Parts: sequence; structure tokens; C-alpha cells
Amino acid sequence: MRYALKCAKPYYGQQKISSKIESLVRAKGTVTKINRYSYATYITLKDRDFTLTVKCDSKQQVHEGSQIVVEGALFVKPSTYISGLECYIDGNIVGSWELTNKPVTTDSSLLKKSRFVSLDDLLSEEDLSSVLLLGTVIGMNDVLSQLHSSNTKNINRFIIRVNRSDSLIEDLKEAELTNYRAFAIVRGGDDSTMEIWNDSAIVYFLLTYSIPFYTALGHSHSRTLADQYADGYYSTPTAFGSAVNSILSRKKQLKEIESEYARLKQEYVSLASSSQAEVNKKPKVDWVKIIALVATYTAAIYFVFKAMAS
Repeated sequence: MRYALKCAKPYYGQQKISSKIESLVRAKGTVTKINRYSYATYITLKDRDFTLTVKCDSKQQVHEGSQIVVEGALFVKPSTYISGLECYIDGNIVGSWELTNKPVTTDSSLLKKSRFVSLDDLLSEEDLSSVLLLGTVIGMNDVLSQLHSSNTKNINRFIIRVNRSDSLIEDLKEAELTNYRAFAIVRGGDDSTMEIWNDSAIVYFLLTYSIPFYTALGHSHSRTLADQYADGYYSTPTAFGSAVNSILSRKKQLKEIESEYARLKQEYVSLASSSQAEVNKKPKVDWVKIIALVATYTAAIYFVFKAMAS
């Protein structure tokens, strides 16, 4: 659990306040500072989004840089450094954790994918409406926040439950994935329910549809089994939405260039034909205009190939 309690200004007598939250809390982070005393050890615990003070038994062994899990009572007290309140945990070290990108061991019973289709290749051939977006409300909102307003109405969405394997499979069946050419699963956050995506039964179920799928499963510290079998995986729903928006923008630009190229080509052919018809009537041809059109035509070809290459 993460807490960040601050007040704009301390009020009179604040230094006498110390409130205890009547429940045990658990937090994990990296040890950045240790102050040892005979009666207790004070640890500064840091994560991506917070810094927390932990008071624990002086006999507990801990070192700077350690990645630990602590549990205890949460107290709120006046801050020594800021104008407001701060919180600390009075408890003990109950475990450790490891930041790792090691892949989860694959299951030999899972189906083998014959090919992987990148998101770029998929959207170059298919419209966004052919892709079903599955996930939590928060995850979907993160994706939509990255899309251009003209694209948000084209994406089909279906909310699924991600806290239990049985309810997840039930929702996936109800989504009728066979009506789409691909699907993406998005969810925000990082908690114990992430283990669902390491369940081989879930991954097996996703593979039975034999269509491309993409994952953006929150802020997981490791690549899940579902990520490994996905045609593409993204660290967050926001990153997935940004990738979709970028691909669709390039696709739109390429269509505009191709359209302009076709227009210039038609204009060049028409001008060349009329010039040929008038060659016996007009002793002087407007070569300046023809050369200008040829140059424009050549530039258009260059930009088309450059856009395709990118």
C-alpha cells in the first residue's frame, strides 16, 4: 500500500499530533538510507512513486540497496522536513523481492504459434475496427487517452474481469473474439492478480483463437507467460495506445502522399497529351511548366518510397 499525506501548512499544536491507522500495511521498495540506534533501526524505503520511513527492530539485518518487503502499523505524524504531515511504518522486514526481466518458463503443452504479426503489419492491412480492445476500465481509458479523437470511435471495447482465471475465461468467451481479426488485452496497475497471466491454461485459451493478440498488462516487473506468446507486448496500456496512434498517423500520411502522387501523375499525363496534340499548331511548347511537373512528379515518388521505408 502506498501513502502520501501532506498538508499545505501546519496548524497550531501540530507537533503534538501522531495518529495510528488501525490496520497492518505492507510496502516494498529499495533501501536508500539506514540509521541504527540501540533501541531501533530507521530505514528509508524508496519506490518509483514514494519514499517511506520504516522503524524496525535493531536486530534485523538490512543493507543499503536491498529490495525488501515490510509490514507493520502505519503512523501519521508532523513532518520534520516539509510543512505538513508524513507517514511511517512501525514494523518488521517480512521478505524481499527482485526486480527482474527474466522470462517465465514456457509450458511445453501450449500450442506453438506458426507466425507472429506485429501491430504495425496488422494495422497496415486492417482497420482499427477489426481489433477488439479487452480489459479494465482504467486500462481502456489509458489507451483512449493516447488516440486521436477520430480514432476512438472506431475501436470496439469489452470490459473483462482480471482477478480470477475462471471469470476471465468466462468474459473472454462472451466477448466473441472470432468476430474480429485481432484483439488486445490491457489492464493498469501491478498487484498479485498479475499471476493470472502466468497461468498456462489462460494462455492456451488465448492461443486457441489463432488470431494475433497483443498485451499491455500494467507495470509488471517481469515479462509474463501471456506476453511471451503475444504477437506484441507493451509495458503499459498508455504505451500501447501511443503505438496505435503513431501507426495510424503514419498510415494516414502515406495515403495522403499516395493520393497526391496519383493526382500529379494524372495531371502530368494530361499535360503531356495536350502538348503532343498541339505540337504542330504551336511552334513553342511551354517546357518550363513540363519540367516543373516532372520535378514535382519525381519528388512525389521519392516521398512515397521514403514513407513506406519508415
